[in-house]
Amino acid sequence: MRVLAALASLFLLLAPASAQQADVETEADTTPILRMSLDEDGAIPGQPLVLRVDVLAPTFLPQPPVFPSFEVPGVMVRLPERASGPTSDSIGGETWSGVTRAYRLIPMTPGQFRIPSQTVAVTYADPDTSEPLKVDLQTDEIVFNGLTPEGAEDLDPFIAAEKVELKQELVGDPAALAPGDAVERVVTARITGTSPLFLPPMIAPVETTILSSYPAEPSIEETEDRGVLSGVRTERVTYVAEAGGTAAAPEINLSWFNIETNKVETATAPGLDFAIDGPAAPQSTTDWRALVPYVLLALVVLAVIALALWLLWPRIAAWRRRRREVWLASEAFAYRQAQAAVRSRDFGETVVAIARWKTHLPDNQWGTDARLAAAMTRLGESYYGRASEAHAPKSGAWSDVLSALRGARRSRRQSADRSHGHVLPPLNPV
Repeated sequence: MRVLAALASLFLLLAPASAQQADVETEADTTPILRMSLDEDGAIPGQPLVLRVDVLAPTFLPQPPVFPSFEVPGVMVRLPERASGPTSDSIGGETWSGVTRAYRLIPMTPGQFRIPSQTVAVTYADPDTSEPLKVDLQTDEIVFNGLTPEGAEDLDPFIAAEKVELKQELVGDPAALAPGDAVERVVTARITGTSPLFLPPMIAPVETTILSSYPAEPSIEETEDRGVLSGVRTERVTYVAEAGGTAAAPEINLSWFNIETNKVETATAPGLDFAIDGPAAPQSTTDWRALVPYVLLALVVLAVIALALWLLWPRIAAWRRRRREVWLASEAFAYRQAQAAVRSRDFGETVVAIARWKTHLPDNQWGTDARLAAAMTRLGESYYGRASEAHAPKSGAWSDVLSALRGARRSRRQSADRSHGHVLPPLNPV
């Protein structure tokens, strides 16, 4: 009996854990899954790699998955016709359904390319309630290479295709032109097996004194037939005759790698020879020998100026010294020094600077400097009076000194002008 009771207790303890584990496994088994496959790990630039992405769910998808673009620099991504479609697979003995999508990844240059992990948003029906549930699935990192085939290492730009054809058409006769006539050149490149975006510019510009070229914007048309890209690139240029003479437009050579024969081939369009019947263009040649006298004259003038400066420099330096000495000894300089001392609020320097300034003008015969003296007295008391220990000089005291200094200068200059006879004496002297 004791053995049976122990076994019953053990069963009760293990039963919840087993049920919980079963629930986890059921929940894990009902989550949508994502599968990826790349048919090759490398391709010739311009040729596609097929990337297939499958999304499977245990029920159904009420909304289509939101797939990423997988675009990275140097890789052209294309979705062929009917790129997406339904798919199904047997998982755990049950049939899961979903959507599959095929991408065309086309390397544009040789080298290695990496497409990082990206998100696929999936909406599926809940197995129990059929309510829509959303989940984000992550793709794997994709690594592949752009391969350069043997013998095509020197191709620049690299073009790999099944077939490349060049066709040239002319509107007008380049061998019978007069000034003002025009010839239109139309070059069409038809490529099979890759996108026409790989085709480079073909018509080189021609600029001479007798001929001008006016290119139009190239047109590109891309087509697809059962996953195979093809297309056409068309370029137009108009040549206009300017003057009599002859000119040439170079031929067009387009080298490319044939993926069917594994050989490098060249498509060619012939060049053009222009003959223009008319007066020749004026020759605008510059005779540099005629400029030699002017250059020599300029050098002589510069040498004379340099010699004059070298000879006159001592006199110029002496004149500058005298001018500086006169300025330093002038009343204007002394007044500026006094103003600077007041603004710096240095009492000792202010007393010395004002006394030095007064020596540059005669005593005030028509007025007094009483206001300046009173302002300086009040300022001195704030420094050396009884209240100096408790009260520092206020900014208003310095402002009064500066204002009084300006008035004193004005009064003294007027007194100096009167003493020199600039003002008439009184009519009735006492």
